[in-house]
Amino acid sequence: MITFRSPCKTRTWIMALVSYALVAGCGDNNGPPTVRLLAADGAAGNLSNLYTLNPATGAVTSTIGAINFAVTGLAVDPTTKTLYGVTGGSDPSSPGFLITINKTTGVGTIVGDLFAGSTSPVADITFTSDGTLYGWSENTDELVTISKTTGVATVVGASGISTYGSGIAASSGNVLFLTGEGDNGGLRTVDRATGVTTVVATLNGTGSTSINALAFNGSTLYGSHQITSTTAELITINTTTAAITVVGPSVAKLDAIVFE
Repeated sequence: MITFRSPCKTRTWIMALVSYALVAGCGDNNGPPTVRLLAADGAAGNLSNLYTLNPATGAVTSTIGAINFAVTGLAVDPTTKTLYGVTGGSDPSSPGFLITINKTTGVGTIVGDLFAGSTSPVADITFTSDGTLYGWSENTDELVTISKTTGVATVVGASGISTYGSGIAASSGNVLFLTGEGDNGGLRTVDRATGVTTVVATLNGTGSTSINALAFNGSTLYGSHQITSTTAELITINTTTAAITVVGPSVAKLDAIVFE
């Protein structure tokens, strides 16, 4: 214990020690929260694994386990932290279904059929902060809401555009962004009440290849860019200019990403 004669000096040292404790995380041993980038490789009906990716390079950092479905979209419920996925139309056993995924083992469990009696898929999914699950219907080119308990998808409204790939993600302000016209088409926002889209800017890709998944990490929008049937890369997209920046090559058939 150190004692100072001056009360001012004592207060100064106390404040310094308190500041150090706050910065160093003393007393809780928790440190800053860990953010993971989860991914699945379900393009073209491929039975997916659940991975973690390095958001700075796009490389696989771990393989969590087999999902046992061809997953084309991932989203984490902000109210429960449950990981959801959707299966593609080429899934060999359950095309066009909502599933939950165990974040420790990777195993997927069916919730329900998105469109009863149909194999129509939802290309990608995202949550808004209130726990509403949205998706983009590739078959009808429309925004849908999805029941987390039954899996049933409900059309919000006609978009009036033709889409493919169709990554979708909600920003921290609950603005829905869509990449449904390839890497040199429009980056769009989607009205959550009507399903109508608005072009923000034109993406600067050159190959007309699909950006098949989107996910926000803070204010940074990440995307899965499917270059060929066997090659994919992780990218970021400027939400004002639509400029694409390549992060790096990633797992083949990458078709779903989400931060948690």
